Amino acid sequence: GTMMDFSNLDNVDLSGALTDQPVGQSLNSTEIPINEMIESHQVWLKTSGDDGKRMDLSDHDMRGTTSLRGANLTMLAAERTVGYGQDLSNMSLQAAILRQSDFRNCSFLGSDLRGTNFDKCTMTGSKFTKARMEPLLFEGGRKLKTSFTNANLRYADFSYTSLKDADFSGADLSFADFTGADLTNTKFDGATMNDTKINLS
Repeated sequence: GTMMDFSNLDNVDLSGALTDQPVGQSLNSTEIPINEMIESHQVWLKTSGDDGKRMDLSDHDMRGTTSLRGANLTMLAAERTVGYGQDLSNMSLQAAILRQSDFRNCSFLGSDLRGTNFDKCTMTGSKFTKARMEPLLFEGGRKLKTSFTNANLRYADFSYTSLKDADFSGADLSFADFTGADLTNTKFDGATMNDTKINLS
């Protein structure tokens, strides 16, 4: 929405910059409407994969689509997806695969993100307050941990979240806020933590 008439962009590095043009395929141009995709995903979950179809938003641009707030999209596949500015609060998003996606300035407030993979995501300024990100537990004692390895989480808000066993190895957590978060056994190996608001004692 920014007007840049007569601007000179010669030799400017615009890698990672978003414009009004879709990055990848627009969800508004898919053959199946997103509401039908969500319904099919619900059936896929309820039938343990025997019917319906897993929702896969990989390589799509979610901007301007139907709000997913409060939806049950457990095990969603959405790699290299652009979801800038989306309201993804109060969602069930356990065990989702969201690697290398762009979720800058998104709201995950109160969402269940247990076992979700956010590796190499760009999530600058996103809000996770009171979200659940402890491991997802399975029969036999197996755990699926939430992972943010090598993600860009500058200025992200993790206040009062459950981050037990979460992995932030190699992530950029500069200026992020972990006030009141449960950091039991949380991994920060090699993470950048300039001016991060956190208490690791």
